[in-house]
Order: sequence, then C-alpha cells, then structure tokens
Amino acid sequence: MTGASLQPKLRRLNRDVIVLGALIVAIALTASIVPRGALAVDLPQWIAIVVGLGLIGAGWFWRDTRWAERYEAWLPWEVLDAEEQPAPARPRNATWLLLACIVTIVWQSTFSVASAQLDQKYRVTQTAGLFNQHLFVYYYYYLDLFPVWAAYVEPVYSKEWAEEIVREQPGSLRMETTYAIQSGDLGKVWLYLPEAFLKSEPREVKVFWLNGWLFMLALVVLLVALWYVDRFALGILLVALLGSHPFQLFEVYADPGSGTGQVFALNISVALWVLAFHVPLLFNRHVHKFYLFALPVFTGLFLATVRQLRTEPVVILVSVLACYALFSRVNWRRRAMLILLVLAPFWIGSAAWQSYFDFKINQAYEFVSRAGGHPFNEVRNRYHSFWHSFWMGLGDFDTTHGYKWDDVTAMDYAYSILKPAGKVDFEMIGTERSTATYDAAGLYFKRIDYLPEYDPVLREKVLHDIRNDPQWYLDILAQRVHRIVNEAAPTRLALGAWYIALPLEGWLLIPMLAFLILARRWSLLKLLCFTLPLAATAFVIYSGGGYTYYSVFLQVVVAIGSALIWSSARRALRR
Repeated sequence: MTGASLQPKLRRLNRDVIVLGALIVAIALTASIVPRGALAVDLPQWIAIVVGLGLIGAGWFWRDTRWAERYEAWLPWEVLDAEEQPAPARPRNATWLLLACIVTIVWQSTFSVASAQLDQKYRVTQTAGLFNQHLFVYYYYYLDLFPVWAAYVEPVYSKEWAEEIVREQPGSLRMETTYAIQSGDLGKVWLYLPEAFLKSEPREVKVFWLNGWLFMLALVVLLVALWYVDRFALGILLVALLGSHPFQLFEVYADPGSGTGQVFALNISVALWVLAFHVPLLFNRHVHKFYLFALPVFTGLFLATVRQLRTEPVVILVSVLACYALFSRVNWRRRAMLILLVLAPFWIGSAAWQSYFDFKINQAYEFVSRAGGHPFNEVRNRYHSFWHSFWMGLGDFDTTHGYKWDDVTAMDYAYSILKPAGKVDFEMIGTERSTATYDAAGLYFKRIDYLPEYDPVLREKVLHDIRNDPQWYLDILAQRVHRIVNEAAPTRLALGAWYIALPLEGWLLIPMLAFLILARRWSLLKLLCFTLPLAATAFVIYSGGGYTYYSVFLQVVVAIGSALIWSSARRALRR
C-alpha cells in the first residue's frame, strides 16, 4: 500500500488504539478504587495502566504513514473492515481435526485419573445440588417406579429381589427422603441412570459417568463446530482453556458426593453444547435449511429436559434467542419463526416432562398404598423455589434489611408473618423437620417453605424493599458485578493434577468487548457474549459461595485474544 492509501485506515487504527488505551486505564483505575473506596493500585493494575498509556501514546504519536508502510505485514488491517465477510468455502482437512478430538478425550481422561489431586478451591461451597436422589434409582431401574425406595433394607441387585421386598417387607417402602421430591427438579434421578445401565445394575451409582462424557463430548463438538467455520486455531485455544477450567474440572471429576454436588457441572457443559451447535449461525455461515429449522426445535427440547435436572443451565436460552434475532442470513420473519421454534418446544417439553412426573408419582402412590408401605403425595414444587433463593441471595451484600444466605433465616421471617395470620400450625426444627407431619407414621415432615403462602410472603418483602430503597438494590447489583469480574475462575492450562496459571484478571472482558466493537469483529463479539449469561446466577440470585465460578468469559477472552495475535503473526510471516 502507498502512504496515501494507508492514511484513512491508519487514522481509524490510531483512533481505535487511543480509545482502547483510555478504556484500559479507566477500568484499571476503577478496579483499584471501587473495592477499597480509595485509590490503591496493585501490580496488575499498574501493568494495565502502563499498557493503556502505551497504547494512547502509540495512537497519538505514530501518525506518520512511514512506520505503517514498514510494519504493514504485522498490522491487523482485516479487523478494520466495515463488515466481516464469511470465509470462502474450501476443502477442509479432517486429519488434524480427528487427531485433536482424540487428544481432547485422552487429555480429559487424565483429570479423571488425578481426581483426588485436583484443586478443590474453586467449587460451590454454600449449597448442595443433590439430596440423596440416588436412593430412588433402585426401583426406577428394576420396576420403573419413581419415587420409591426401601428403608433399612440391604439391597440385592436383581428385579426378583426388588419384588421380594415389596411382598415381604412392604413397611420399608418410602416415597420421600429428607426433601428430595418436595424440592422439585425431579429429573436429577436421570443423572445416575447411564452408569446403572452401563453396569447393568444400580450398584453405587454416581453421576460422574454422565458428567464426564457430557463435558468431554461438548469440548469435542465445539472443536468440530469451529473447525467447520474455519476457526480451527480458535477452537483449539477455546478447548484447551475451557477444558482446564478449575471449577468445571472439580465438579466433573473430583466431587465425591453422590448426595451433594456434581450437578453444578451442568451449567458449563450445557452451555458448551448449545454454543457448539450455534457456532455456524454466530459466524454467519450458510447452513442447510433443515439444520436451520431443526436446530431451534432440538435446542428447545434439550433445554426443557435439562430444566428438569436444574433450572440454572436454562439461562443460556437468552443467548439462543439473541443469536436467532441477529442472524443476518435470513429476513426478520424467519428470525421470528426461529425464536418461536425454540420457545414453543421449550414450553411444550417442560409441560410434557411435568405430566410425566405427575403420572409417575401417582403411579408410585397407588403402588406403595396397595403394597402397605408409606405413600406420600401431599405437596411438591415442580422446580426449586425462585423467591426463596432470591430472598436469601440478597444477603451477599445486604447489611440493613435483614437478608442472609441461610434457609433458617428465610423460614423464620416467613413464620413471623404466617403464624399471626393463622396460615401455619407447626414450628420448624432446623430445615428438615418440624413439629407436624403429613402421615400418621411421622415420616414426612411438614415444611413452611412448601406452603403455598410461603413464596408470596418472601416476594412481597423483596419487592417492597426494592421499590422503597432502589439505591440499596443497585448497590448490591454493582457489587455483584465487581465480584463476578474479579472472582472469576482463573485461566489455566492443565494436565492431570498439574497446571500453569495465567496471571490474567476478569476485567479484561471490558477492553476485549470494546476492541471487538471498534474492530467490527461481530462474529467474535457474538461468540464472547454467548457465554455471558453463565454469570446470571451470581448477578441475579447470589454472588457468594462459588457461584461466580460458573462464568467462562475470561477463558473466552483469552482464547479470542490469542487467536487474533496468532492470525496476525501467521499473515506477517507469510509476507
């Protein structure tokens, strides 16, 4: 290029570099002031400030086209194009892809082998995801009965023995344990079935087998998708960083409890599956008409099924809707149709699964009643209570309105309202027992949080406090954003129990978003934004207890930045 032809692009490049540098300096100073209330700059912020000032200086002083002509090969001119065009179709070499997929599976297997040595710092610490749902697998597997289990009986793993228990020890049959059924999310029992079918018996089943393969295959499918859109290097980087995510590795491979965790791994695994199948749309690639219209139906049914296990992963539906709304290869009518095609199957699938569980519970109730056991079908939630979690979650930063991340505190507040109103005639003993039961045998305790009046009481207080003190709530949201950005799971490259930590911080998200917007890299911007809803739990519900570790935006930021640097370096070397 001549100096004259370089001048317009150089002017735009200088402007964008100055803006990016100013953003980095502003964010670094904000990150230094907000947590402490006064300026206290740490080493990472000093480094960011120096880099930002360097970019401002480069953009201001290097306006002469001579240096641009000299280093033209190294400058990313293609990121300055007004519109990102799809890469031309060309034959793809599948050899490297196949090798990368095999390496990914073998690599992930090293974490299973080293599960006892994996880092346990990055995990959910203030709640349990599973509540002894594994007890229901025995009769679900052998007699297709759910929820039924036998108390105080040593099982023999055969269908004949399951029937023998019904005949000889019917008094052992139960339909609830603690509050596994009453709390909702009944599909959690499915997590154990793959291992039961693999073993041909439900002996000591855990959710590891399903979790492990769900995550490994999600990484493989994501790699294939990015290879398909000619972003193989980006795919390798994403898989390497996401596959080393310390929170996900612990929840998938190391969480030992069949009655506690591992269900939290679904958030990232489900998001990666959904992301992988939408990569062609994010990168504006041509897809077959059948794929375009089958994808939203499949996604809606898939998320409706996941919803029966845990509601949190379904938040990725927000990204799906945005993806369809912004897919520029079709007109607005077809975009609206895509949105309808994902929402309708989602709601229909959710209703169908609820009807299925209603049928199974009624079936189990009749069976246990006829056998002479202890039936239970008094009360249950379809899904985990939103307002109970929302009420407690405000306790992450509240100091004035009485909120606390504690079940007993929420129940005590509701009791103080419902008792004088005559809506409750018993007292809670901790969180699992009370002074009253639903049955004469005293097995199934009444709980205040399962009364129909419970959620409205909590909702009324929350909405009242937000309406009357909006600044208080906005302060909580601001502090949650700060925690999400500053307490994200670190970026690592891991192998077994060994890892290399990359000294990067979550606030890099802001300059990366700014850069992608200024550089008009819309596909990469959509890829990054697709993963942001994983932070919704920490932002909307509660930011303590490890919930900020659901996010993967830092890993995606690093992968995108590295891929851009790699692309520029390759182009320069070719020239």
